[in-house]
Amino acid sequence: MLRKSSTAHSLFSVFGIEIEYALVTKGSLGISPTVDQLIKAWSGSVNGHPTLGNVEADNELAAHVLEIKCKNPGKDWIQQTEDFQAFVRETNGKLKEWNCQLLPGGMHPFMNPLQESQIWAHDDRSIYESYDRIFGVRLHRPYPFYDD
Repeated sequence: MLRKSSTAHSLFSVFGIEIEYALVTKGSLGISPTVDQLIKAWSGSVNGHPTLGNVEADNELAAHVLEIKCKNPGKDWIQQTEDFQAFVRETNGKLKEWNCQLLPGGMHPFMNPLQESQIWAHDDRSIYESYDRIFGVRLHRPYPFYDD
């Protein structure tokens, strides 16, 4: 979600980071489509935005993906790194209850999106279903432009 800043910044004077993590079961690293449970446990609502420092979390298109991002643009890379690391530690601590963790890395090494992907089932679901219908997001490639 874009936020209108009350302060104008010159180009490249501040930054904002966004990272998406897959939620997986410890040990097997199997996909765990339980981001809604995590968000609800942390914020009280599946449509909430858990916050720690200058970092907040949100759902993403898939039910197993947690997006973490800067709440406000900043200039201090070191502080932002520390805020993100604290958020990841806190999240992994909360996920222990479900024997889950955030997958360290940008891509799941063996997930089969056709069989395992679940579209977010809550707020904005119709938007995500439209993305899937148009782009075939479960295929992780443009659809229907390529045939098997």
